[in-house]
Amino acid sequence: MSNERKSALPLAQLDKASRARIEHLLGTEPAALSQGDRDFLHGRRDYLTEDQRNDYLVEVENEDEGDQYDAMNAAQLKDELQARGLTVGGKVAELRDRLRADDADEE
Repeated sequence: MSNERKSALPLAQLDKASRARIEHLLGTEPAALSQGDRDFLHGRRDYLTEDQRNDYLVEVENEDEGDQYDAMNAAQLKDELQARGLTVGGKVAELRDRLRADDADEE
């Protein structure tokens, strides 16, 4: 794995806690990361090098379209629901299910 910083935003732009978590996660084997850890890295992918993205985010970015919602936080899910004119309230799992159901209706 390359730690080159080519084509990545400087980590210094992030808050101290985010920098520390990214550095910790990048020191972990990719297969050992939880989905929450992958989601965290995916949300900050602009701060990772191309090699780091390939090593740590391949699974997230190669999942089917319906699973893209697993990488989204509550605010992002609500924004997407609002943009589609759907109900915005509920638990995160319900928001994801609502978006997936809407996707299935469109097909």
